Amino acid sequence: MTHATIIKKSHDPFYFHPLLDQYIVIQADDKDSLFALFFREYTNRYKYCNSVSYKLADPDLREEYADWLSDINNYADNGGDMS
Repeated sequence: MTHATIIKKSHDPFYFHPLLDQYIVIQADDKDSLFALFFREYTNRYKYCNSVSYKLADPDLREEYADWLSDINNYADNGGDMS
């Protein structure tokens, strides 16, 4: 089982004032599954939402995730918009 801490950054939707960051721990069987979960449930789902964003807390893990996401198969297989 592997896990990662993600940071939820959000803003008040009416006045766009920053709200306190929230730290969320996610877990999956392996890194591939962890990255897929993070993409599907956090980054892809909220990519057009201006008041909420998520990022991985660990800079090294963010770099690994960027490499994972750069593989078009990972992007497409996990719900990325291919149009």
